Amino acid sequence: MLNPSADRDAEIQVTLTLRGMTCTSCANRIDRKLNKIAGVSASVNFATEEATVVYDQSTTDVGALIAAVREAGYDASVVGEDEPSKSKWTWLEFGLAAVASLLLLGAGVGALPLPRYLQLLFSLAVLIFPGRIFFSAAISSIRHGSVSMDTLVAMGSGTAFAYSAVITVAGPTARPTFFDTAAVIVTAVYLGKLFEAKAKGSARNALVELKRMAASPVTLLAAGAETPVPMSAVRPGDRMVIRPGDLIPADGTVVEGNSWIDESVITGESLPKTVAGGDAVVGGSINRGGRLVVEATSVGSATLLGQIADLVVEAQGKKASLERLADRISSVFVPAVIALAVLVFAVQLATAAGFGTAITTAVAVLVVACPCALGLATPTAFLVGTSRAAKEGILIRSPEVLEHVGKVDTVVFDKTGTVTTGALIADTSTLSVEELVKVGSLAEFSNHPVSRAIANAFEQTGEVPLAVAEVIEVPGAALVGEVAGDRVEIGSATYFGLSEPPFQATFVRIAERTVVAVPLTDRIRSEAKEAISELARKGLHLVLLTGDGEAHAREIGGAVGIADVRFGVKPAEKSDVIAALEASGSRVAMVGDGSNDAAALAVATLGIALASGTDLAKASADITLVGSRLSGVWRALALSHATLRNIKQNLGWAFGYNLVAIPLAATGQLSPMLAAIMMSSSSVIVVANALRLRKLRLDPYSE
Repeated sequence: MLNPSADRDAEIQVTLTLRGMTCTSCANRIDRKLNKIAGVSASVNFATEEATVVYDQSTTDVGALIAAVREAGYDASVVGEDEPSKSKWTWLEFGLAAVASLLLLGAGVGALPLPRYLQLLFSLAVLIFPGRIFFSAAISSIRHGSVSMDTLVAMGSGTAFAYSAVITVAGPTARPTFFDTAAVIVTAVYLGKLFEAKAKGSARNALVELKRMAASPVTLLAAGAETPVPMSAVRPGDRMVIRPGDLIPADGTVVEGNSWIDESVITGESLPKTVAGGDAVVGGSINRGGRLVVEATSVGSATLLGQIADLVVEAQGKKASLERLADRISSVFVPAVIALAVLVFAVQLATAAGFGTAITTAVAVLVVACPCALGLATPTAFLVGTSRAAKEGILIRSPEVLEHVGKVDTVVFDKTGTVTTGALIADTSTLSVEELVKVGSLAEFSNHPVSRAIANAFEQTGEVPLAVAEVIEVPGAALVGEVAGDRVEIGSATYFGLSEPPFQATFVRIAERTVVAVPLTDRIRSEAKEAISELARKGLHLVLLTGDGEAHAREIGGAVGIADVRFGVKPAEKSDVIAALEASGSRVAMVGDGSNDAAALAVATLGIALASGTDLAKASADITLVGSRLSGVWRALALSHATLRNIKQNLGWAFGYNLVAIPLAATGQLSPMLAAIMMSSSSVIVVANALRLRKLRLDPYSE
């Protein structure tokens, strides 16, 4: 970990692309090597084949980080810089190995008259070409004092080949050879790696698509001329031309035209959004209507889409406690398997089973073991789950969040800005038209939600505003001014010395006339009732939290289906309510708008924020809903539950496979060739199971 006293300004984060890893043991070795460097905190993700590194630039640099990776026996480069496109796993090499293995299998069962020297050459070719990856990695591991999955493959195939080569060159011809075993082990494992690499690439597609959209080209408009430029050349203030069907490449404000845009890739919301002059648009949205001219406000990583991609990558680089447990088990697993293989070999010889049988059984034990499946179980499922979530407008901050989701039994909703839109509606029927004109003219001078509600009601009359002078705003209490010669006051009950009414209201007075109450209501989100009912259907206890009086709070609670209403709660007291619920044994998910709910979000077992725009990067919640729609709450919980379930399925398979396969191999019931096929299949099954999350039907708590 980094030194807490280190200069935080000197810290830099970089993401490295890693090459040469073949299993999670490789990732663990790189992780240990990087974290030994002073001033470095690194996390290596085998599923993404990347390392997220925070380092103190006063003590080290990127060159030293890359050098450390190379010292561990692998290679690295900064993401986006000098990355090779060619995979180390190629179908051509597999094809050659497969042909050679089939010929050797034919010779092994006597169906093909292939001389032993030719069998030796075919087997050697398989070990040298596709097999070189495993042998090279195994040698590197041993050189650095450790062992890995590659060690098992190299030892298994190498032992079978060496024994057979000795028999062919110097031994009695009556003894059997295992050239086919050596070749099939490498070929089967190589095929498994091909499928695994393809599946992992599919798992990363959603994130790659996000990054691709964040770097889309753009047409700039300057002095009446349109010029195509790369996204990297755009600066805040530049004007971009967005034609029908075009992707909006950066966050901005519409300055010309009107249209409707599809924000589903950002928010998960399928309904189009109408925009015109002055409206904000988000990079990554698609223009589905007319031509727009948009002035860029945020570019590159500062855009909402860029923030989403960065936050997803950051989350995928973190490790859950389940993954850390799997890493610890994997670190001792390979040495234990090698020791078991040696023991099995010795026992077979001692029982006069014969040297050939002893070798075959020991090789089967070495090959069948599969710590890769164990190591892939958590990061691959989390990779797919978080990438899918990002496409739905759901940002999951870390793997630990998934473990918290399973404990939640209570969901607390903040009212204003969460269950309601935060936009107040004023019932001005208590005022005459003349009074409304005066009060509304004054309300135009304030952006306070109450003033805006009255101003909106006034604007709907179509009346011309009157002259206003000497405007004074008393924070949190009143707005005062001279309107057409009359003193007009808009204020709270406390300001006028009145008792609070049983309903939400503001009060107005014109000149010396009687104070008049103007009832206020919140606009409930259109999807609130349906979204909340989905949570209630699953048996979760629901709570509404608000600073409003009892009557209005219960009215809102009744409208959306929440019976447990906590009213009169000040913003600073919200976290106390959450803490009390947690202390009573509840496990709380707090849903807030991400601004004054930060403390409550942090105290809760699970914090879910409705956030957008620049607030996104500062959101302190465990889960952030980019689209700010309450339907995202149950969608986020459903996807989190499904991802956690997928992780547990993968771990169960990985542990169960080894518990069954290793004893079968040790007792001679598995041939080395079948062991190789089973071992390769194990990792592929884990990755394939994780990929099911890409097609998950996001009904509430989909089972």
